[in-house]
Amino acid sequence: MINKKWSPASLTMGIEASQLFAGLLIAGSFVAIRILLRWRTGIVILFIWLYLEDVVRRLIPGQPPEVKLVTDGLVFFIYLSLLLAFAVTRAPYVWRPPFVVGLSLLGAMVLVGSLNPHSPGLVFSIFGFRSYLWYVPLAFAGYWMFRDGQDVIRFCRLLAFTSIPLGCLALVQSVFFDIDHPLIRPLEGGVLWHSFSLVEGAGIPFITSVFGSAGRYARVSLLLFLLGLALWHGDRGRTRRGRIVILGALIAAALGVVVSGSRAAIYLLPVGFVWWNVAVRGSMVGWLRSCLRGRLVEAGAAFLVALGTVLTIFPDLRVWITYSIPHIYERLFIWMPDDVLSAWRRVPPLGFGTGTFSQGIQYLPGGEEWMELHREATWRSVGDLGQTGFMEAGISKLLYEFGPAGVVIFAVFMVQVILTCRRQVRVQSEPLLRGIAAAVYVFLGLVTVWFLFVHHQVFGDATTLVPLWFFIGVACRLRTLSPGGLTGKVA
Repeated sequence: MINKKWSPASLTMGIEASQLFAGLLIAGSFVAIRILLRWRTGIVILFIWLYLEDVVRRLIPGQPPEVKLVTDGLVFFIYLSLLLAFAVTRAPYVWRPPFVVGLSLLGAMVLVGSLNPHSPGLVFSIFGFRSYLWYVPLAFAGYWMFRDGQDVIRFCRLLAFTSIPLGCLALVQSVFFDIDHPLIRPLEGGVLWHSFSLVEGAGIPFITSVFGSAGRYARVSLLLFLLGLALWHGDRGRTRRGRIVILGALIAAALGVVVSGSRAAIYLLPVGFVWWNVAVRGSMVGWLRSCLRGRLVEAGAAFLVALGTVLTIFPDLRVWITYSIPHIYERLFIWMPDDVLSAWRRVPPLGFGTGTFSQGIQYLPGGEEWMELHREATWRSVGDLGQTGFMEAGISKLLYEFGPAGVVIFAVFMVQVILTCRRQVRVQSEPLLRGIAAAVYVFLGLVTVWFLFVHHQVFGDATTLVPLWFFIGVACRLRTLSPGGLTGKVA
């Protein structure tokens, strides 16, 4: 086993972290001015930064979590620029989201929760606001981002193609994972090996690509896979070379989910594949009929061959996946109910307040003390082993912060958003735009399930929430966009 040590200081050549932050601040000032002048440029910069954020953080000595504030700063300037654009142009029409009722209820819940007498302070509520509401206005940016359907497709195509370099880096990390290098391993303090893989003696590492955790890479790959399906299914005018690139991106995204080591994403991948096809075809019967003809069989066969090749090259991964199948039952019918019951029995009727169990509160002043003080309320037994662990299900988080009413309000909000996206799929007649709308609808459904029943951290992650809310706005706009000559050949 190779275990070469590497120090970030060797790359920065003695540059202090404060100097790096000063450089980032200067660069950020120029970026902020650019965004204020044109908010659409800010969206592009934001998506690029999502890919670079954890790379930059890894290369700074100590890997400070404050780097994540850059994302929120970019979002703030996008919002400000968007408001200024509307004020200057005096736009006669402002989009009213179809889910405005659920959004109003959620906003009221977050506000009331911030006033909860059990809450340790306003700073905790700000963290909760970030998880629930801060990224929602990106739907407005997504709604106004594109002028026609062709622009939407170009953006989705470029995004989907990023799965190829992401996958190549992930394979390099898999081969050289024993090297202690920040660009190979997850962020400091993160889990390196899947705990359940050790039971069978199979070493299954968490592969992150450019991201800081396997979960982030898996969720991004899941979105890119769904966008790849939309491009493969609907973009029939592409050249042969273009079709090959799309197929490569589709396979790279799917393999990225598998190689990441994220068990939830691996299980949700086939669910998303079937769900997307049913949504596009309108019914399960319609999809099964289409499978007997067209390119879905071709794409499916190529993916199975690629997956079989990966499992042959990495036999430990095959052993781990086989061993983990029973874990689906344990997760859904043992751990998750125990999570919910633990929260139900131990928290006040209105919970402890907004943000009191949000991701990242351990970095706040008094955060670790708060978590230690309420350890009994936030920990639960694991199966029959008598061990303990943090509550993980999002339902438990909602109960802990808002009580039973919070679960109901959040469910109303998410159901309204999901039904809105589903409606956009049904009203879209152009195949490619319909596929993109279906990708947004299915991705929203998958990450909601992931949040509610598996890991509450899903809705505390900007890498997930930024593209999610942006594409929700895009999906709501698709029916009013002209196809832009989609039937012609695209170079």
